[in-house]
Amino acid sequence: MITTWTPQNDQVFTELLARWNHHQDLRTSGADVASLFQSRTVLDATRDVARRSI
Repeated sequence: MITTWTPQNDQVFTELLARWNHHQDLRTSGADVASLFQSRTVLDATRDVARRSI
């Protein structure tokens, strides 16, 4: 399978990286479980979008 990288892929990757960094910042700062759960839910959804885009 050959995948062509597109500007949309750049946008998806940038969003994934931003969500990952936000989640890591929450973990590092000792955020409450509810915030971590919400962040992880959004991160996982963003990962799914990224997987489908390539």
